[in-house]
Order: sequence, then C-alpha cells, then structure tokens
Amino acid sequence: GNAEEAALLVLVGAFDLVRSDLVDAERLGHRALDYCTAALGSAHPYADRAKALLGVVLIYKGDSAGARVIFEPVVPRAERGLPVGRVR
Repeated sequence: GNAEEAALLVLVGAFDLVRSDLVDAERLGHRALDYCTAALGSAHPYADRAKALLGVVLIYKGDSAGARVIFEPVVPRAERGLPVGRVR
C-alpha cells in the first residue's frame, strides 16, 4: 500500500545515511517526500519522516540553518503524534 511504500523509501534512505551515503540518502528522502506528498499528503507522519531524513542529511552536510527550516514545523507534530518510545 501507499504508506508501506513511503515507509520503505524512508527506511532505505536512513540506512544510506548510516552508511554515510549522503547522496543516496538525500535522493531517497526527496523521492519519499514527493511520494508522500502526492499519495498521503504533506502532513502525513511518513512525509514528516522523509522531511526529518532530509534535515539530518543537511546537518551532516553542514547546513544547520537549512535543517532548522525543515525541523521547525515537523517537531511539534511529532511531539503531538506519538507517545514517547512508540515508533508506529
């Protein structure tokens, strides 16, 4: 389904990030975000996860200002969305 495909894109992007492959992590982050925006809506939790992936990529690239722009709207939704420790 749509949500599962979006989650997979973000997960693979996160693994690329762990492997220090910023190019692929960023590419998959954008792909996941585009997919989520079209299929699920820009405020869907998986869209926020894709945004967070892109924010972390920017931090690793030294662009903390760009990351802040991404994280500022995402963090409040994350705080409201799930109890601490729950990942789904």
